[in-house]
Amino acid sequence: YEGRPPQLCYTNAEVTAQVIKDGRDYFDGKVALHEVCSNIHHSFKHKVDVFPVFPLDVRSWCKCENCQAMLKKSSDLAQGQFSSEQSSNYIFNFVNKVAFALQESHPGKMVGTAAYMDYSYPPDKVSLAENIMVTLCLHTGLFYAEEVKKNEGAILKAWQEKFPRLPKMIWTWYCFPYLTARQQ
Repeated sequence: YEGRPPQLCYTNAEVTAQVIKDGRDYFDGKVALHEVCSNIHHSFKHKVDVFPVFPLDVRSWCKCENCQAMLKKSSDLAQGQFSSEQSSNYIFNFVNKVAFALQESHPGKMVGTAAYMDYSYPPDKVSLAENIMVTLCLHTGLFYAEEVKKNEGAILKAWQEKFPRLPKMIWTWYCFPYLTARQQ
């Protein structure tokens, strides 16, 4: 279609199969991480037991019927905040398919992803595989804003209640409000 967004089609079976193949190739030692993840510098030599699956840092989701059906039109939880749940089912459905496939072929290996932007809250229609490690992206530099603090607390609580056994990490955004002020 015209005006195709930069994001992959996360409901496309061929995309899913390619990412699963990339993960298997990585865990089998056939490729280095920087060869399957273009944003990782080639000097990164350490092999880890985590394969990253993370969308681009934009909300330009695929416009196909299948993808659009998985996106919420508005947020029930975030009330206008940057971090919401509008695409949580969409993104975590994709990550989950990759994780289940890699769990079958490479037990003990993990799929790393993030809870970020409009997939910050856990999915409400997807039960996540046990081999998913989630990095919760929190705007700690905006903790002076009560709405942000309340929403970030709700995100933490939601993840712990829904998926208490999944390994979780925190990515703290210290670039706000500095970045906003600097870029005017």
